[in-house]
Amino acid sequence: MHNNQQYSKFYMKMKRFDPVIYPQKLWVCIEKDFKKLNGLFYDTDDNTDINFDNLDKYEAVTIRVGEKKTKEFGVLIIFGSENFNCTLTAHEASHAAGYIFHHIGADMDCGEPTAYLIGWIADCCWKIKTNHKQS
Repeated sequence: MHNNQQYSKFYMKMKRFDPVIYPQKLWVCIEKDFKKLNGLFYDTDDNTDINFDNLDKYEAVTIRVGEKKTKEFGVLIIFGSENFNCTLTAHEASHAAGYIFHHIGADMDCGEPTAYLIGWIADCCWKIKTNHKQS
């Protein structure tokens, strides 16, 4: 894992998580000004920089990304406030799980792999919110 401190001078909170069994990473960020993420991530479809300028009108956003510095790819969840609740967490975790399953060519269903991944993503979001260390 690379040092999460590299984000601290720019962001309220952002961490990278490794789901281990899936070939992607998960970034979870809490930042009111989404534009501060400009220059850090690229679109994995066309390798262009992602412009976050118009996304901060949303309460939260989940998108597929590549990190420019490490060339790792995965899913980024951005919350516009630390005041997000369980409902929003579950909603964004479901989107993130969908992106991860789509990447590996698997269908999201009501089975254990889907439930486990959504729970793990929601837990990562909650760890950022409550300042817990990554396990």
